[in-house]
Amino acid sequence: MASKKFAVGAVLALLIGGASVPLASAGGDDNGDDDNGHHTRVLHLVLRHIQDTDVDLGASGPSVNDRFTVGGDVLLDGQKVGTGGYDCVTVLFQAGATPQSEPAALTDQCTGSFQLSRGQITAQGLVDRVGGTLPISIAVTGGTGAYRTAHGELSTSGPTDGSEPFTVRLILDD
Repeated sequence: MASKKFAVGAVLALLIGGASVPLASAGGDDNGDDDNGHHTRVLHLVLRHIQDTDVDLGASGPSVNDRFTVGGDVLLDGQKVGTGGYDCVTVLFQAGATPQSEPAALTDQCTGSFQLSRGQITAQGLVDRVGGTLPISIAVTGGTGAYRTAHGELSTSGPTDGSEPFTVRLILDD
């Protein structure tokens, strides 16, 4: 389960941070505008886990429909700037050669929503917990308020000691 928390938590943590900080003061890199009227912004944030829950459904151990949920604070330069959460459900599981070996396949579908001072940001994607490589990335799928045109990508290399550093690459239409 630790690798599940790592992959899933890392990706959705990205959502939390991006959603809770106004873009103008997020402490990220401003990449400017492109020729299509898009404004890009890169945010470097940390998610501090406050609550997490594993739900083991069906057979004991990893199986289809197991869930993992996280809620926590989003930090920028060590200061709380918002909250958020995510939920992941196992959509593909194939056992390994023996009960003690790693699974042959283990994939989660993850969704997250994050409350920002100026709106919300949502993201979702598949997380391959067996064959995936780091960093893990999922899609920013939308938002509300100041983030209503948001799309882009969230990526992370995973948690360390209950916190997860992540990078949020937002593309906003003018």
